[in-house]
Amino acid sequence: MVRYFGVRVYHTGPAQADSGMYAIMQKYDSWVVVNEKGETFTTFQAGVEVARHSSILWILVPLARPRFMQRFGEWFYRLIARNRSRIWLP
Repeated sequence: MVRYFGVRVYHTGPAQADSGMYAIMQKYDSWVVVNEKGETFTTFQAGVEVARHSSILWILVPLARPRFMQRFGEWFYRLIARNRSRIWLP
């Protein structure tokens, strides 16, 4: 995602290297994104935060603000997470 969507990243690393991050990753079955303010995001909100830092996707971030989009985004995230092993990704 970083490479394809021009995301400005300051640090990436495996969550397993930090026991606190790994616990969050396991609990939510999600990426763990920490922004420049130290705020932690998981599931759909992690994707929104990554998009916020993208030179391409930032324009979509306001669409994720309404409550119904938050609920839909979380539902869709869970659908993908439950079926990850069946989804082919390059």
